[in-house]
Amino acid sequence: MRKVWRLVKSVKFRDLNAEFTLVEFEDSRDRAKVVREGPWSFDKHLVLLKEFDSLIQISKLELVKAPFWVRIHDLPLIARNEYIGKLVGSALGEVLEVDLDKGEMELEEYMRVRVMLDISKPFLRWKRLNVGKGASCWVNFSYERLPDLCFFCGVLGHTLKDCEFTDPEKLDPTKLPYGQWLRASFLST
Repeated sequence: MRKVWRLVKSVKFRDLNAEFTLVEFEDSRDRAKVVREGPWSFDKHLVLLKEFDSLIQISKLELVKAPFWVRIHDLPLIARNEYIGKLVGSALGEVLEVDLDKGEMELEEYMRVRVMLDISKPFLRWKRLNVGKGASCWVNFSYERLPDLCFFCGVLGHTLKDCEFTDPEKLDPTKLPYGQWLRASFLST
C-alpha cells in the first residue's frame, strides 16, 4: 500500500488481529491524502479505512462504510448544479462533496459526487428524478475505483461465482441486474 499511496513520509502497519490493521502515518497530510483519494483496493478487495478510536474494543469494530466518487449520468441541464448533486447523492448515502465550484453548472457528460456508501447493501444503479413542471427522468450511476462486485445481488465483497443468492450456472449473463457498466472508466489527467 505504501507504493500505491505514494506517501511523502513513512507509515507503519501493525496487525491488530486477522481482520484489522492499524496504520500510523508520520505525516497528517499523507493520512489526509489517503483518506481523500480512496477508495483503495488490494488484490481486488476493498480496503476500508476508519479513524482510530482507542476506546473501542477490536471485537466491536465495524467497517461497513466507504467513500466513493459516484458519477451521475443523464442529468437534464437545469439539474447540473451543487444542490441537485447533493439531493441525488443523498439517495446513495452521506454526501461528502460535490465536484463543482459554488454556483457552477456541470456541462460535461456526468456530475461527480463523493458519497459515504454502506457497502453491505446493494449499490444503486439508477434513480428517478423530478425536474419540475411535472417532468421526471431517470439518472444512472457509475462508481469510480469499484472493486469486485456481484453482478447478481449488487453487493461488494464477492463476485457472481461466489454469490449465495444464485447459481451462476443457471443465469443468462446478458440479463443480470448489474454489470461492468457500473464501473466508471478511469479519469484522464
